[in-house]
Amino acid sequence: MRPTTIASLVASSLFGLLVGMATPCTAHAADPSSRYYAQDTEGIFWFLHISDLHIDPLNNSARKHLTFALGEAVDVIQPIAVFASGDLVDGSVFLPTSGQDKAEWDLYATLLSDANVTPEFFFDMPGNHDTYGDQGLKHYLERSLQGSTTGSLFSDTVHTTSLGDYYFVALNSSGTYGTPFTFGNPQFTNVPELEAGLETHASAQLVFAFAHHHLVPHGATDAQTALGIGGKDDPPGNVSEVMALLEDAGAFYLHGHVHQYKESLQGKLVTVQLANLAGSPNVDRSSLDAWDKTKFESNIGVGIIDHNAFIYRVTDTTHPWPFVAITAPVDINLQGGGIPAGSTAGVSYEGDFVPYGEQANPYAYDVCLARKDNPVRAVVLSKDPVSSVRLMLDTTEVGPMTAVTSQPGLYAAQMDTTGLEPGVHSLTVLATTASETRGDSIQVNFVKGPCDDLPDAGVDAPDSEPDASDSDSDITSDAQPDAGSTSDATQDSVADADTTDAADTTPPPGDTDDDGGCSCRVGANTSNPWTALALSLIALAFRRRRTTRSPLSSR
Repeated sequence: MRPTTIASLVASSLFGLLVGMATPCTAHAADPSSRYYAQDTEGIFWFLHISDLHIDPLNNSARKHLTFALGEAVDVIQPIAVFASGDLVDGSVFLPTSGQDKAEWDLYATLLSDANVTPEFFFDMPGNHDTYGDQGLKHYLERSLQGSTTGSLFSDTVHTTSLGDYYFVALNSSGTYGTPFTFGNPQFTNVPELEAGLETHASAQLVFAFAHHHLVPHGATDAQTALGIGGKDDPPGNVSEVMALLEDAGAFYLHGHVHQYKESLQGKLVTVQLANLAGSPNVDRSSLDAWDKTKFESNIGVGIIDHNAFIYRVTDTTHPWPFVAITAPVDINLQGGGIPAGSTAGVSYEGDFVPYGEQANPYAYDVCLARKDNPVRAVVLSKDPVSSVRLMLDTTEVGPMTAVTSQPGLYAAQMDTTGLEPGVHSLTVLATTASETRGDSIQVNFVKGPCDDLPDAGVDAPDSEPDASDSDSDITSDAQPDAGSTSDATQDSVADADTTDAADTTPPPGDTDDDGGCSCRVGANTSNPWTALALSLIALAFRRRRTTRSPLSSR
C-alpha cells in the first residue's frame, strides 16, 4: 500500500477516539443535570407561580391579592404562564372547610374573567379546600378555567425555546371528594394521563410538575394540626407511585398547602412550596406563628430557567418590587425556608424550617476562576424604572450590569476572577429604583483552571468551539473587580436586600473538576496527546488528496 493509504486507515481508526474527545456531548433530555454555564442569553424564560388563593366574598385580602397577581404582577413579570397550585376558593359555605359555596366560585370566575386570562396562559388545579363536600369536584370542573376548558382534573403545556421543549404538568393531588372539617382526602388522580404525558414529552429538556400537596410528611405548623383537629395532614395516599414517576422523569415539583415558602429536597425531587396568596397578618388561619419571611413576604413565586438551570425566587403582594434573582452562576445551596418549631397559647408545634446552607443544590455547578469574562446574569423586575443594577463579589463591588436588549428584565455582566482564591464566594446583585434597593445573594464554588471555553452559540451542544468574545452574547458590560471600590452604602444595601450569609462552604456535590458547569465536555482539548496524534495523521491522510473539507466538519 502507498503511505498515504496506510495513514488514511490509521487516521480512520483514530477518528472515533478524536470525536469522542473533542465533540461536545448532548445535554440529557428531561435531566436537571443538563444545566450548564454559558455566555449567551438564548432560551432564558420564566413563569409565575401562585397558590392557596382562598377566594371568599368575605376575604378582601384574597380578592385584592389575586387581582394584583393577575394584573400588576403579570404586567411587570411578563411570564410565559401562570400556575395556581390549588385552594382556589375557601370551601366555606357555612363554616371554614364545611363545603363548596357557589358565591366563592362565581367570584373566582369573575376575577379570572376581569383579568382576561386564557386557558393557554393560566393553569389552575384543585386543592383540598376545593373538594370539601363536592363528590367528583363538580364546582371545579364547572367554574375553574382549566376544569371548564378541558373537563378534566389534569392539564399540561409545553414551552419551546431555541434550546428545546420544556414540559409543564398541572396535577390534582386532592382526590375527588373532601370530607368537611378535615384535611380532606388527598390522592393523586389522573396518573395514567401523567404517565402518558411524561412519555410523550420524554425528549423535553426539563419537566415541571405542579400540585397542591406536599410529597413527604411535614412538621406541624398550624393550630389545627397541633391540636389534632381534622386528623393528620398527610401527603396523598398514592404519593409513592407519583414520586417514582416524577423522579424517573427528572422533574421539579412545586406546590402549596403548607402556607410557607421553602425550597428543599422531598425524596429525590427539588421541591418548592409557596406561601398562601390570600394571607396577610390580619387574615390567616394557617399558623400559630406569623413568621413573615416565609409567609406574607413570600406569596408570589417566579421560576426561571437559564440554560437548563432552574432558579426560583419569591416576592410578595404588598412589597413586590424590585424583584431580583441571580440566574447564572447557580447557588450551591437550596434556599431552605419553612417555619421554626415553637409554641403559643399553650400549644407546641414541630415546625418544618430548613436553614439556608443546610441542603446542597444537587444541580449546582462549579465555576472556573481562571477567566477574565465569567458571565453573571440576573432577572430584575420592577413597576418603577430601575436606575442601576450592580454586581458584588464578596464585599467588593465589581461594577454595573447592563440590560440585555433582546430580553426585557434580564441583566448581564462579565467578571474577571483570575485573582480569586479557589473556594466558595458570595455573589450579590443589587437593583435600585427611586424608592429602594433590593437584591439577591448566592454562594458559588470557584475552582482552579485551566478553563474550557464557555458555550456562546445559543445551543447546549455548540457545533464549534465557543468564542468568549462573541458579539451575539448580548453582554455589553465588562466590569472588572475593583478591590478599592467597596462602600459603606453598598454594604448597607446588601443588608437591606434580603441577602443571606451561608456558613456551609462545602463544595456542591459532583465533580470538583467541573470547568464551568456543563454536565458534559465542551470543546476540544488539543493538549491531549492522543488528540494531537489523530490530528496529525488525519492531516497526512488528506493532504495529498488536496481536499479542503475538514474531517471534523461533520461534528
